Amino acid sequence: VAGLGCALSFLVCAGLVFSTWTGLNQQINASVNADIVGFEDLYEQRRLIGVREGMERRVSNASFANEDAVFLLMNRDGSKLGGNLSDWPIGLGTPTELQNFEIEGEPYRVTAFDFRGGFPLLVGRSLKPVHNFIATQIWLSVIAVAACGFLSAIAGSLLSRTLVRKLDALNAVASSVVSGNIQARVASPSLSDEFDALSNNVDDMLDAISTNNARMRALAEQIAHELRTPLNRINSIVSKLSLENRDGPTGTFSKHLEKLDHEVTNTVALFDTVLEIAATNAGIQSKSQFENVDVVALVERIVELYRPAAEDAGLELTMTGSSSAMVFGQPILLQQMIANLMENALKYASDVVPISVCILHDDGIIIGVQNAFEGSETLNSDDLLEMFRRGPDTKEKSGAGLGLPFVNAIAIRHAGKVQINAANGVFDIVVKLPDAST
Repeated sequence: VAGLGCALSFLVCAGLVFSTWTGLNQQINASVNADIVGFEDLYEQRRLIGVREGMERRVSNASFANEDAVFLLMNRDGSKLGGNLSDWPIGLGTPTELQNFEIEGEPYRVTAFDFRGGFPLLVGRSLKPVHNFIATQIWLSVIAVAACGFLSAIAGSLLSRTLVRKLDALNAVASSVVSGNIQARVASPSLSDEFDALSNNVDDMLDAISTNNARMRALAEQIAHELRTPLNRINSIVSKLSLENRDGPTGTFSKHLEKLDHEVTNTVALFDTVLEIAATNAGIQSKSQFENVDVVALVERIVELYRPAAEDAGLELTMTGSSSAMVFGQPILLQQMIANLMENALKYASDVVPISVCILHDDGIIIGVQNAFEGSETLNSDDLLEMFRRGPDTKEKSGAGLGLPFVNAIAIRHAGKVQINAANGVFDIVVKLPDAST
């Protein structure tokens, strides 16, 4: 803005100086030509005597000092006949057109010609007042350009601060929404400029998104409730039938009842997990329950809980890394995330490579779980973070493909991300969360 203001000021001042210079030059040329016409008229009337008397009247006039004019009439033998110059300027011939010529150290606009009979006449006007005026105008223009640049810099700084402040407000709301706070708003009550209008449009857009999310959540909860209620009733009936046949002969009926009971229970759990993932992805949960959590201590407790299961499966379970790592989050969600990682590792691990849990500080908190996995090089890691997606070699394992999506949803809820690396038979899941201690 300051540069543009200076450029515009410079162009305006340059145009003004040029037009002034042009006008003054035209005025000087007109004055010289007027003197020539006057002296020619005097010569036509009374010849050399009239010209000499006219020069004497001009010189004796009180206003002549302000004219900055020079004129000189010479005799054919080189002697002076009249005028305010003592001698003919060296180097100036006759006749000559209007030109700039230095006389006695000062610049003049002069012309010279001979009257009939060979009497030279010189007429001119001083350029010094013009040069002084233009120099003053240039100096004032420089001051004006500098002042305009200074004022433009101040105005640009104020304007840029205002724009940056409004952009920062929009970015803060966008970041807050990305981190899960769908209720964040810009809240710009005024409509002073386009940014305020944009802020209001962003708020209206977020209101519409929030309303749609609320409607979708209500619909999903209603559908889940409508489906879960009859499933729970079926599960209750199956449980009663199982109890009634507990003491009776075991046969195909009892086995089918047990299988049905297991499937219904898994179906109810599936609905609960899907609702949890949807709610976490939508950022519906409040962050009022967030607190500083030592994930090292949390992971250690969960690893110890799963260690017996790993030993029973003949798997080695190790934990390495930092002694303390603080994350700002909801303890129950972080606990569910780590538990899902451990269950996933135990379910698909082999005894070729130990299950390794590692916690590091690297521009955040890194939680890594690594285990051997046959055929892992064929996995599409992005697909595994989508609900109901499973690896091609895991069909014989129980599950619905919701564990890792739930981990990913919790990581996103905590402004983190999940990365899966599957290569050379090693399956490595890395969760990166912001470090609350920085």
